[in-house]
Amino acid sequence: MHEEDRIRLKDLQVWHWWFFLRGFDVEFIPGSKRHKDFHWPVWRAALVAAMKWGGYLSPPEGRLPEEEPSVLDYPFLFADTKRVEDGGQERSLQAYSLLDATYINVVWTSGGESAPQILSGIRQREWQYTAAQSGPPYLGEAVCLSAVMLGTLNKGAKPEKTEERAKGAVKEILLGWCGKEVSSVELIEFACGYYATSQELGETVWVLLVWDEEAAEPQAAHILIDLTPSFMLAWLKGRYIRVRYDRHILPEVNAIEGDLERVLKEIEAQPLKLKSLEESSLLITSPLDELSKRIAQIREYLETLKINIGNLKILLKYPVFKPGQAQMSSLLVAPLRQSAEQLQAYLTYKEITQDRARARLDLFKIRAEILSQKGTREITILLGLFVVFGVVQAFDREIGAYGGQDALLLKLLIVFVLIIMLWGRLERQQDE
Repeated sequence: MHEEDRIRLKDLQVWHWWFFLRGFDVEFIPGSKRHKDFHWPVWRAALVAAMKWGGYLSPPEGRLPEEEPSVLDYPFLFADTKRVEDGGQERSLQAYSLLDATYINVVWTSGGESAPQILSGIRQREWQYTAAQSGPPYLGEAVCLSAVMLGTLNKGAKPEKTEERAKGAVKEILLGWCGKEVSSVELIEFACGYYATSQELGETVWVLLVWDEEAAEPQAAHILIDLTPSFMLAWLKGRYIRVRYDRHILPEVNAIEGDLERVLKEIEAQPLKLKSLEESSLLITSPLDELSKRIAQIREYLETLKINIGNLKILLKYPVFKPGQAQMSSLLVAPLRQSAEQLQAYLTYKEITQDRARARLDLFKIRAEILSQKGTREITILLGLFVVFGVVQAFDREIGAYGGQDALLLKLLIVFVLIIMLWGRLERQQDE
């Protein structure tokens, strides 16, 4: 890019967020009980480390309770530090608690005209946080790099040229921060300037270039302070769900489904006996329960995606995003919608498997009940016969008074009548 085409930048800022999820699927984390048993210690340790890095509290632990407080008003500000000088830039730190997440935010500001190259120095001095140290509550980090484009106005004389120059500035800014050259960027026009990112990056980094005019400054501040954290949080939640689904839920459910299919095939070859049916029911119950748990988790993920999609749509209605709502929706909402559709299709198939297994289990229970009733009737008949002969034996002396063949015929008549009465009673029980 020629020097005359390069946009000069001023008031360069780095907005860096680290997000921690308050609620997550602890059921599948070994040894876990409640999500707060994981979230608060992890986030508290991260916040203490960040504040120690910033030199704001000594010792910072005294300002934070050991157990997560009950906060009714959200967002709740846990920490708010003053700006301090650091290598020619000012930095500050805030920490917020939302209903479903907490986050730490570090802001760097380089006043006056600045070159994108200073970003690499800022990143080297940044507070470092490693996801591997935190466990499940850590959701991820996001960055927005902001700067004012010197000498540019909204609706300038040559908007096409301004757009190309802005793309060049975005590439330089991303190179300064990420240390990686990108060949293409997504540039979205807002009321206050341009919002941009690159699909070539392996991290969540956005750039906000602001018009050099008075009206643009409060709009940019509104985007950075009030709206961008919500965008980043929704995006990271969607990524968390996709990763969790691909790495854990999908292989787990497929394995459970395979076990269930194997059990069903083995049962088909078994004889139709009461003991076999009871054993088969137990064999189906275990994988079916596991499948039901995973299906419930998938439903929760799906609902979370739908909520995030709705939240993003609401955010995009803010006037500051005009005229770039459609592009923002394509970049942020469309991937979440696609994930939700895929999850819905997968859920439907697994629910079919679940219903089929439940139907087979119900069938086995019905068969077992029929065989059990049949066995009960047979036992009842035998017991009834014992009773019949017992009754006849009880009146043996009285019947014997008739003597000879008459006594025998009388005994047979009594046995016949009692058997008819017993059989009639069993038939009525079966009808009932």
